[in-house]
Amino acid sequence: MLHVFSINNQAVSLDEREQYVLSESEKAVLYQQLSQETATQVVILSTCQRFEVYIEATGAIQTQVKEILRAFFGLTPAVFQHQFVEYSSDAALTHLLQVSTGLLAHVLGETQVLGQVKTAYQEAVTYETVTKSFHTIFQSVFRFSKQMHKQTGINDHPVSLSYSAYQFIASKVTTPQTILVLGAGKMGRLFIDYAVKSEHKLIVLNRDQSKLSHLPEAVIRGALADWSAYIASVDIVVSSLELESPLITYQDLEDKEIKRLLLLDLALPRSIESKTQMLPGIELFDLDQLGEIIDKHHFVRRQKATVIMNQITAEVERLKQTLYQQRFDDKRRTQFLFRDQLLTETMADIDRHLPDLKQKQRTIIKHHVKQAVTEALMSNNSEAVSANAFFNTKERDHDQH
Repeated sequence: MLHVFSINNQAVSLDEREQYVLSESEKAVLYQQLSQETATQVVILSTCQRFEVYIEATGAIQTQVKEILRAFFGLTPAVFQHQFVEYSSDAALTHLLQVSTGLLAHVLGETQVLGQVKTAYQEAVTYETVTKSFHTIFQSVFRFSKQMHKQTGINDHPVSLSYSAYQFIASKVTTPQTILVLGAGKMGRLFIDYAVKSEHKLIVLNRDQSKLSHLPEAVIRGALADWSAYIASVDIVVSSLELESPLITYQDLEDKEIKRLLLLDLALPRSIESKTQMLPGIELFDLDQLGEIIDKHHFVRRQKATVIMNQITAEVERLKQTLYQQRFDDKRRTQFLFRDQLLTETMADIDRHLPDLKQKQRTIIKHHVKQAVTEALMSNNSEAVSANAFFNTKERDHDQH
């Protein structure tokens, strides 16, 4: 049974959510603890937007996983209950489909999250914490999500956080501005791709200078370490840096005596200290604030999201049937192998004790042994009637040949 532990974004603040953004080494440790101590399938999704752990588990294992997560993050039972929500079975499948199709993203219908779920699944494959049923679930989710994005066109007009940040700037200013972009990772590059088409003056700073070589000549490029030399001369700062602590602090801006500045922090953990907005003339917008502002004018996306949600209900039923059939086929295959092994051993024993049996007699005995073994194996199986008929029909045909 699929079970999900998910951070409750409605109840958890941005400050609290920062502790759940795991480094690669932290993620490796958590994978090891969850897989070795519970012997269950595990996929960990850790992004700037959400933290989720997908497991295959019954009640006892769910409790064990909960204790591991509490210990790993140092949470009391009360805090864990407040910050996490859990989904099981149908609700867990529905939740995973909603996440992957972007229905729970900051920007409704955003396709970037599908790539993040794929990455999480691929990491789990690398850590060898997924087997057949999880392969089926996640591959089906990827197929469905891609199909929904294509059929509904919910993402025909790009509205990633990067593009939304660009649109937000356009709504705030009416004349060309000087924009300082900190970081040229995936989100930073997406923002730059939109901004270079505008009349704004761009300054892009990054630790790895090689990532800036593709930028147009009009874009000023520099080292991230020199950011303080630029900040007093710009109008807007857009940061997508992934840092352990804020790069830009209240004290930095106060020391520079900056009178007017628009700050957009697209990172988590945050790269700009939140109290900078207390300074006169300084405006700061972070992930949560951008998400709230952006979502106000997504009426069309909400309509298309309703269509996707209706399809998700049908997809959950289809996926449940697929998993049920998969379990039945695996069980039947195991029974076939066991029955055939038992039959081979039994017939060998009969041949030793009754070496003079004629072929016809041997065939009759073999048929009855098969029938008896099949009935014994299937007597406690809810699919006994159909499976028994399948076994006997198939093997009777085989004997006649």
